[in-house]
Amino acid sequence: MAKAKVQLAGGLPRIVTIDTAATEGADIGTNLRYGGQVQTLAQLQALFGGGASSSSTTGGAIGANPSATIGLTAVNGASRAFLRSDAAPALSQAITPTWTGVHKFTNYDNTATFATTTGMQMGAAVAGVYPVLGWSVATAAANTKVWDAVALPSGSLLFRTVSDDYVSTVNWLAVARTATAITAMVYGNATDNPTHGFYGPATFNWAQSLGAYPIILSSAGPRVLFTNTSGAVDYKNWDAGAGTTSWALRLRTDAFPGTTVDALNFTRVGVAVTAMAYGNSTDNPTHTFYGGIVVNAATGGDQGDGTINATGLYINGVAVGSSSGANPTASVGITATNGVATTFMRSDAAPALSQSISPTWSGTHTFSNPLLGPNGSNTAPAYSFSSDPDTGMYRSAANVLNFATAGTSRFSIGAGGAAAFTSSVQAMGYDLTAGSGVTNGMYLQASGDVRFGGAGVEMLRLNYNSGTQQATFAGMAITAASTSTQASLRLPHGSAPSSPTDGDMWTTTSGLYVRINGSTIGPLT
Repeated sequence: MAKAKVQLAGGLPRIVTIDTAATEGADIGTNLRYGGQVQTLAQLQALFGGGASSSSTTGGAIGANPSATIGLTAVNGASRAFLRSDAAPALSQAITPTWTGVHKFTNYDNTATFATTTGMQMGAAVAGVYPVLGWSVATAAANTKVWDAVALPSGSLLFRTVSDDYVSTVNWLAVARTATAITAMVYGNATDNPTHGFYGPATFNWAQSLGAYPIILSSAGPRVLFTNTSGAVDYKNWDAGAGTTSWALRLRTDAFPGTTVDALNFTRVGVAVTAMAYGNSTDNPTHTFYGGIVVNAATGGDQGDGTINATGLYINGVAVGSSSGANPTASVGITATNGVATTFMRSDAAPALSQSISPTWSGTHTFSNPLLGPNGSNTAPAYSFSSDPDTGMYRSAANVLNFATAGTSRFSIGAGGAAAFTSSVQAMGYDLTAGSGVTNGMYLQASGDVRFGGAGVEMLRLNYNSGTQQATFAGMAITAASTSTQASLRLPHGSAPSSPTDGDMWTTTSGLYVRINGSTIGPLT
């Protein structure tokens, strides 16, 4: 056996074994060995690629591209080829290493690309100026995908919400430091004004200065301090907290620790509340309660006027309201009704308004619904006057409205709208009451008969008799003297009456006619 280098066309030289025991002059291609087996040139070509030719030069290798990946454990191979010098195996992304060395990341993608894939990244933003840790949830709604945490050279650590395009950021937690001391922590931001929820116990150490923070919690007490810096002098601070046997809500002066005054104080013995004080004896404030107050026991008994317990309200040493609420028994009238009952009226009850009252209203009353009254009569009209009760308006029958004066009906309007005077109604010499016979003026003698009188006698009668309109003068009829522009009397041309009466006068186009003693005379010219 001997070693020889075989040059494969298009490939690198390979070291193969030549069987020297072969017959001299035999084809070398049948005496080549590689990998412990006899190989022909064609087999070598298929194994390494390219065509094959023989060479007597020893040395060389067979090159190939990587097919395994780099992981946390070594991968043993079986290939006869070597890895080419310009190739490199891939690093497996499925590895879960426990690094013991320090890893530094100097690149960070703060562009819209980050929001398109769910995952985390860390690095240095703005060319290594400050480190950033980012989270992306690609399936979240628009502009809710990206969060990050960034440490600034100024000494602040910011936790932020980030827009999808990485242009807008909003702090939800900011921590400031000076050297190793934490100088400030800001939860949320003034723009969004979010809600903060704390679950589980927390311990707060109260710095002995109020500062500009609106709420300070302290384990010394323990207490919570509320501060409104825009309040007036000694109006800024309140605190609430527990002592060894009490809990109090207090007013506090601006100076610290200053002066405190209780607004509310609860005292306990074990788990029992033994006293509850609202306000204080010095200020004696007013207390307003909205809603019901339930007192379940008379513990403590009568503590003086104003004591309220399950027995009742103590007034002059007597517990008023020893039973539950009562319904009203008195009615509301014009004058007050004094009572003697020891019960209280229920909050959902109301006394009735007496319908027998006769009030004299001094204010104006406006009614949005019809005002209904009794029918009334001519002597007591339903709508009258306090100083003249028999004068006014009343209803005498269905759909008939009457007006009365001095207890007598004077005028009525019927259902059809007809108006009638039911008694003598005179005004300015007119009397429209049938058969009145007024001495001076116009009056109605009968239906269709209007007359005029003067000096107690009839002067003129206008009536309608058997289809004829008539005007009758009771005395001499005197007209004005004629003038050059008009006559004193005009009888328009017409037709001759078929049955004229003595004294009738008429004109036609033929002339003037008169009826005298049963004969018609005319035409007169």
